[in-house]
Amino acid sequence: MRTILHVLQLMGVGGVQELVYNIVCNLPKDINRVVVFSYKGANDYYINLLKENNIKLIVSPYNVNDIRNIFVLKKVVDDEQIDIIHVHNTKPQIQCSVLLALNKKLKGVVTEHSMTSKRRNYVVFKLIDNFTYSQYDKIISVSKSVQDVLEPWLSSISRKKFGVIYNGVDINKIHSYAPSPRNAFSLNPDDYLISSVGRLREGKGFDTIIKALKFLPENYKLVIVGDGPLRTSLEELTVNEKVKDRIVFTGSSNSVPSLLKMTDLYVSASHTEGFGLTVIEAIVSGLPVICTRIPAFKELLDDDVLFDVGNSEQLASLILKHKSIDNKKYEDCYCIKSMVEQYNELYQELVQ
Repeated sequence: MRTILHVLQLMGVGGVQELVYNIVCNLPKDINRVVVFSYKGANDYYINLLKENNIKLIVSPYNVNDIRNIFVLKKVVDDEQIDIIHVHNTKPQIQCSVLLALNKKLKGVVTEHSMTSKRRNYVVFKLIDNFTYSQYDKIISVSKSVQDVLEPWLSSISRKKFGVIYNGVDINKIHSYAPSPRNAFSLNPDDYLISSVGRLREGKGFDTIIKALKFLPENYKLVIVGDGPLRTSLEELTVNEKVKDRIVFTGSSNSVPSLLKMTDLYVSASHTEGFGLTVIEAIVSGLPVICTRIPAFKELLDDDVLFDVGNSEQLASLILKHKSIDNKKYEDCYCIKSMVEQYNELYQELVQ
């Protein structure tokens, strides 16, 4: 039996949190014991989900920026007899690299989720990152696109440490959801509904989709699932663009597949993504998808369903002539079972 400690920030609902939840709940329990470590301010939604699945969760009394977390983590490693630390997010990665540097018996895995980082604008952080990442035995990217930008940044680290494991979604769980009723959102049966999911923040491109409605027939409407700091400004944009009555803001939701299945087409207008988990969820929900022409989506999709970042007219044109997608192909490639099997093999490799 090996014991694995997953370390991450549970500060919101998103792709990193979903990935970790799916890994820890689906690893074979006869050979893996899992502990999750997070920080002050952890989201109650994931706290409750982990408890429901009998996953031990330890929440630090300190926020993620506090250096005292290194001592808290060391105590957890000792008390829980941890064999492998699996880290997500930048600040936890730095903290855990100290433990790995001091304890050579401890094995380390870091999963890289993002294409971009402000740290990569400064040479000093290149030196720091090359040191901290070098303490890990494996550096896993969630897509080849992420690995392609990470490897040159971590130029002093052996290429043997790098690998790609694609995110997986819970196929059976998504299939179990029924569509949300349209009348709950004052939507009509003959409306053509476009959906988009994500945190309402810079770089997600919701403004591009809102502006695209001007070029589409009146019965084309948009359902935005999520919340965030830009909600007010996006609501103001709907008024300025004279499309307010054609847009629904659902806020955050714990039943995203139901909302997706209520709609006819999924759009992601993101400026950058490490992988695009919600795009796969939409495809598995049975929807055709249209996305921005960025590396992560170019890796997933054919070029004829991609549009240039920020180009609302191009997006509208694709929406009017969208094509169907081979949903089954994506279910086979991006399922939780495949992802968990690969991580389980990785853990076995490290401690055998």
